[in-house]
Amino acid sequence: MNERIDRAIATSLPFWIEEFKIGYRAFSARNIYRDTGWLTIQIAKEWSGSGVYGPAGTDVASANADAPLDKRDEEMSHHRGLVALGQAMEAAPPVDVPNPAGRALVALRNRLWDYPVARLAVAMSEGGGLGMFAGAQEAIAARIIAWPQDAAVAQCFHAIIADEAGHVATGFAEYAAATLTADQDAAICSHLAEILALKVAERQDQFAPQLSPPVAVPADIACEAVDAYRNFACTRFTAL
Repeated sequence: MNERIDRAIATSLPFWIEEFKIGYRAFSARNIYRDTGWLTIQIAKEWSGSGVYGPAGTDVASANADAPLDKRDEEMSHHRGLVALGQAMEAAPPVDVPNPAGRALVALRNRLWDYPVARLAVAMSEGGGLGMFAGAQEAIAARIIAWPQDAAVAQCFHAIIADEAGHVATGFAEYAAATLTADQDAAICSHLAEILALKVAERQDQFAPQLSPPVAVPADIACEAVDAYRNFACTRFTAL
């Protein structure tokens, strides 16, 4: 990996791990499938893209006209999978980015999208390092006795992780290939940190009912998450 990618990963990793911990704590909570406001928000996020699909006002349908065919199919598939979960759990209909941190995140990405260099930070922030989904998967796998909804959630999240890992890698590849000044490079990492900090705050809002009282993340699982991200980076980014 080149020095630029190393720096971007070092910037991202603490936020990716925080999202992972939120996902683990939320899906360890007894009310995760009873209070389904998080799922209503997630369906809305998958439709709007939270600012990663294009300029302000772009959603998964309008973005797909210009997206590569495989990504187009993947994003629509994610939305359909989450909608199916919502129907099965009788979640409320989706609303448009209902929490303050989510609105701030969309506003920031929309502002950065107007500048091609800053847009690189938006692309690298897609999926938040898959943290919430990966943390949820770990929590589900750690159960001694599976809960009735676990299998459907795990299947949906597994598909999202598989696809979004490629999207994150594409964003980093575009950054690695870009011709940048030192100031532009530093600004991109600063923008990336700003976006990812808002993503963590957004997740905290999204899962607020599940995060109080807090559930501890076992130290071994947190360490495994760090190792998994480093392995992901080595596997996906070695050639960049």
